[in-house]
Amino acid sequence: MDVAIAQQEKAKPQEGLSPFRYGWNFTKKLAKDNRFWARLGAVFSGGNLLAQGLVGGFFLLSAPIAAQVAGFVGCAALIGIGLTAIGMGFPGAWNRLEHLCTETFPKFNPLRRLREPFRARLKKDTQTAGLQKKKSKGLMGRLIPQLSEDHKDIFLSGVTLEGAAVAGVGWTALVVAPALATFPAITVGGALLLTWSTWCIGTCLFDIFNSTKTLSQAFRAHRRKKKETKAQAKMTKTKTITPPTQEAKSKPPPPAATTAFNDNAAPDKQETIPPAAKRATPAPRAANGPKQ
Repeated sequence: MDVAIAQQEKAKPQEGLSPFRYGWNFTKKLAKDNRFWARLGAVFSGGNLLAQGLVGGFFLLSAPIAAQVAGFVGCAALIGIGLTAIGMGFPGAWNRLEHLCTETFPKFNPLRRLREPFRARLKKDTQTAGLQKKKSKGLMGRLIPQLSEDHKDIFLSGVTLEGAAVAGVGWTALVVAPALATFPAITVGGALLLTWSTWCIGTCLFDIFNSTKTLSQAFRAHRRKKKETKAQAKMTKTKTITPPTQEAKSKPPPPAATTAFNDNAAPDKQETIPPAAKRATPAPRAANGPKQ
């Protein structure tokens, strides 16, 4: 109990700090929040996958029929993964920012104020259209609500890790390595390109670190929940019914009101006087007695 109270007190934002202190605390928490960066990175990686699918499909129009069929399947997969990553990553990153604002600032949370009108409108439309019942939805509508936060983090971290790894290798192989090979002859434009490439490689490494950390945390949380579910199911299965007590066993069951019982039941004791045995009513005595 004391641990839970201490955690709640720790989660509450500190009051009475200066604006600089609030900003510094928010920056530190944001830099350490690997889940936010993994989700945000999935948005950019999803955009890259979406662009690759669209561009690849455009160039496949001039390819042979067999290549077009196989290529369009791959492009459709890239587009689907990209849209899913964007559709799940952006709301997830937004929620993490809201959470950080709630933990840092006592009353300042502009992200929540921006989201409240959309949430109220969505809730109203949902109630009006009656979408709370199970109806036929698209693939995204059936898939996304069934995913837990751990599953979402695993998917988004995987997309971020793939995009960051490919981008880091690409920048290194196409720009940094040739630039370093011709370092004495680098022009101003080449130096700017090298600087930009170095920055991109650094962000890729940062995304790889955060996505790997988020993947590890999500896998551990998923395994822990799975073990807890199995243990709870085992306890429920092995739980035995408590046998009745000796007093409950010795207590006779209530008598059944059967026809035989009703026939053999003793009649109520009432005073019954036959008509012949009724006592006769005495004649009234004369008002005046016999004369003496």
